[in-house]
Amino acid sequence: AGKQDVFVVTPGQPALSGVEGAAIALTDFTVDPHLLQSDIGQLAWMSNDEILFGKDGQLWSVSVTTRQPRRYEGLSDAASFSLSPDRRQIAFLRQGQIWIGSLAAKTQRKLTNIAAPLGASVPMFSSDGRWLAFTAAHNSLETEDLPWNGNLVRSVASATADRRLGIIAAQGGDIAWVPTIGNVSGVQWTAHGSIVYQEQSPDGKTREIKTAAVGALPKVLWRDYDEKWWSPTNRDSRLVVSPDGKMLTFVSDRTGWIHVYVIPTDATSESQARQLTAGDFGAGLPTWSPDGSRIAYHHSVKNNQME
Repeated sequence: AGKQDVFVVTPGQPALSGVEGAAIALTDFTVDPHLLQSDIGQLAWMSNDEILFGKDGQLWSVSVTTRQPRRYEGLSDAASFSLSPDRRQIAFLRQGQIWIGSLAAKTQRKLTNIAAPLGASVPMFSSDGRWLAFTAAHNSLETEDLPWNGNLVRSVASATADRRLGIIAAQGGDIAWVPTIGNVSGVQWTAHGSIVYQEQSPDGKTREIKTAAVGALPKVLWRDYDEKWWSPTNRDSRLVVSPDGKMLTFVSDRTGWIHVYVIPTDATSESQARQLTAGDFGAGLPTWSPDGSRIAYHHSVKNNQME
């Protein structure tokens, strides 16, 4: 992705350049001379002054005040991570397993023992910090058959199998596996202590939005079916839980056009959903305002879903 660095901006406040809201570089990493890259991974505010971020498989931090990036000692390999809501704990991946650590004490312990070849994804803390939700899968590279190229050219593609969805207590214990049959994405926690996620069937024709609590079977909030395939892209089809965790916004192409909907995260019937946009255009990327009173989204031109 070329040269990437961490920047900070303060809306409404002049920056050093004298331009209101101008970005200030907090890092200036050297580009790899062979790959011509200096990629930044995940970002998270550790405090009002310090930012954690991943780079080259390592966990770094940088202060907005000093602007001197450094590797985070004691948790240096925790580059794929998430922080608890109180910013005291960090959950991260190490060799396909989930670990959890204390940012202050810099202690750490292994949380999962998932049997190979499965590997976990970066987990997400519940709002009270007691639980973590994550997906797991068998990811591999498979050689594609290209008989017309002879033996001189080989092509490989990423393959994912045995997808799973799990919940585990931050204190440790057994994983509660949630039954799934398709591709799971958009996993988030609600205000009711349950997770919400979407599952797309292996044939690509069905998308279901579901909720699941620890120890309970999933419930379907919304179901889309298309006899050819469900059309919204991964970019547009994301789920976003409201700041208070009580509402969910999502997109559906049920009307023939992709539009924005909302539904309570504890809904008992699909009829409780409301369509917010309508017309001969496409809408997507819904995002809640901080107080949960508004939703921003993108809007295509009329009669063209792609522009």
